Amino acid sequence: MKKRMLIFWRSVLLWWNLQRVAVGLLILAVFIAAYGYINQHGSWQLPLPFVADFYANVSTELISIVITILIIDGLNERRTIQQEKQALILQMSSPTNFIAKEAARILRMRGWLTDGTLQGANLLRANLRKVLLVKADLRGALFYKAELWDAYLHETNLTGAIELEDWQLVTVKYLRKAILPDGKVYDGRFNLRGDLSWAYDKLGIAKDDDQAIADFYGVPVDDYRRGQIWAAENLQKLRQVAAARDKKASKIDMDIDR
Repeated sequence: MKKRMLIFWRSVLLWWNLQRVAVGLLILAVFIAAYGYINQHGSWQLPLPFVADFYANVSTELISIVITILIIDGLNERRTIQQEKQALILQMSSPTNFIAKEAARILRMRGWLTDGTLQGANLLRANLRKVLLVKADLRGALFYKAELWDAYLHETNLTGAIELEDWQLVTVKYLRKAILPDGKVYDGRFNLRGDLSWAYDKLGIAKDDDQAIADFYGVPVDDYRRGQIWAAENLQKLRQVAAARDKKASKIDMDIDR
């Protein structure tokens, strides 16, 4: 019996948060105001003359308390949310992939990937392998030596991203309709396997249909063709650089584990 009572009172205390207290005080203020008004101006007298005499002051004070409580609660909630955002960004910058991936998942569920929360985020050496960052707002984020192998970056805004190099972008899986650090829409120059599989296998676009592929990337056909000329000159070397850096990163991880 005693244990049940403890559980009951604990649940009651948990239920009474600041917002519910404010609502309760507001109801009390309205009741006192109505009670006093009826007593003063009505045709019949009510008990509790003290309330009748001071109803205006009491109800006004209670309403002021309600407003103060709501303001404080709002500020506390805003601070709590900001602290949670900062903690998730810190986790997303982790060199441990599952930590970064879980942080990105929570940010996505909260709607914080796309609302500007990640603008200017410090993703130094973050392990973002296979992380889902679709439509993320990563303007001005720092990507120094971040790992992006098989990351999902289609429709992501990377405008002004810092130290995000081509050897990193060539490892991404999807980059369709993303905005690159220079502010231009990605033109398909990295020939990413995810994008190409999407275009050729899922949408049935012919490999020699430049216009359809350009439409797929969301760029003018001339931009797409210039990107392919650039790819013919640079892509193989970039892939070699990316592979060499990945082997070096893997060796460092193995040394740390030892």
